[in-house]
Amino acid sequence: MLATYGIIIAAVLGLTVLAVVFAVGLAVATAKFTVKVDPLVEQIIAALPNINCGTCGYAGCQAYAEAVAAGKAPPNGCVPGGQLAAHKIARIVGLEAGATDARIAVVHCNRSGVKPLVDYKGLQDCKAVLLCADPLYECAYACLGLGTCARACPFGAITTSKEGLPVIIESKCTGCGICASVCPKDIITVEKDTSGVHIQCKSLDKGAIARKICQRACIACAKCAKICPVNAIEIKDFLARIDYNKCVSCGKCVPECPTGAIGDYRQMRRKKSDAA
Repeated sequence: MLATYGIIIAAVLGLTVLAVVFAVGLAVATAKFTVKVDPLVEQIIAALPNINCGTCGYAGCQAYAEAVAAGKAPPNGCVPGGQLAAHKIARIVGLEAGATDARIAVVHCNRSGVKPLVDYKGLQDCKAVLLCADPLYECAYACLGLGTCARACPFGAITTSKEGLPVIIESKCTGCGICASVCPKDIITVEKDTSGVHIQCKSLDKGAIARKICQRACIACAKCAKICPVNAIEIKDFLARIDYNKCVSCGKCVPECPTGAIGDYRQMRRKKSDAA
């Protein structure tokens, strides 16, 4: 009987010793390997939208916050956060916020009258279609219209028209650029909110071919380039291209385009405002 008690006591003591050893080991490991977080970095992260879009030029919000705390990045570098985030971060680090240019996503495709080549019923993902399916539309440069950009938008700023084209809800768009990064056709770009005129076509086909396929295709006639008062438009690879650093959004090119391939976003915004 006494021997049995002795065995039990020895087992309990042994387990107790092991528990103490493991506890000490965990305490030492925790003290040695714990990553210390700078409170300043935590405050900056709290002021960010934390969608890790990368438009600030860093790998994510954590990396950007660390760069700001170290004085290597400005407080107004977060595009989605806009001026509000810039002011919060500036107060945290004791700097001036500086001006933040509002940016917005722009869709460069009309796909007007473009014929579908197949009645596609497969996976609703634009990138997947390019890898495993035949072309969906006669225009090889057209938007695929499967909603990948809309699903990727963290702000719910993209809907889909009845033609299957993405529609940007400007009041929700932050210009984070996630939609542009997931579009395999490069249909979407992010531009300054003040830019009011855009080429709504990405076709690199010659004019006659492009017009035959799409009613509102750019045919590279160069009329827009000739009338532009600031030389902000050039024709390259059979497509008109706008240099937004030069463009003043005067809109003179819009009525000059014979196919309506150039969109005046100022008028569109005005119409929406009047309708509201």
